[in-house]
Amino acid sequence: MRLFISIPLSSEINACLKNLQSAIQSEHAKMNPAGSFHLTLKFLGEVDEGKLASIKDRLSTVSFRPFKLMLDKIGVFSNYNFIRVIWVGVEPNEPVIELQRRVDDALSGLFPKDSRFHPHITLARVSFVKDKAQYRSILERAKVEKMAFSANGFELMKSTLAPNGPVYETLGKFPKVL
Repeated sequence: MRLFISIPLSSEINACLKNLQSAIQSEHAKMNPAGSFHLTLKFLGEVDEGKLASIKDRLSTVSFRPFKLMLDKIGVFSNYNFIRVIWVGVEPNEPVIELQRRVDDALSGLFPKDSRFHPHITLARVSFVKDKAQYRSILERAKVEKMAFSANGFELMKSTLAPNGPVYETLGKFPKVL
């Protein structure tokens, strides 16, 4: 099964991000909008079901103080000349990076540690851009509403790839705080 760990987002944040997706739709790019939003802390990939109990046990040891985040700005992976993912950043980054480090430490020995981590929420995956300059202009003009939200816990998620996009299932919730 395909697993990842993420911070869930409120319905208000999801609605805001859906509106932003609409604003960046264009004939200049072929994209697959994300169907459900989350802030990924760690992608585990394909995992044998026999490891599930151990993963949950280890994640249950991760504690942190709840923190507030705010939607920030639009960005892209790889770069504007080769757009593959469009995302929205969050501020401040530090508490997310610290929580991700704690998750990484808890899963040490089961999964490799992430060498690069950039907190973000994926808006869309892009397969082709016809007019790079025009599409970059659309992305740069898109305004992200500076909405605040709380990170009170994180979830272990199963992702099943389907023709209409991934289907997510929550396998565990970890709201343990100090």
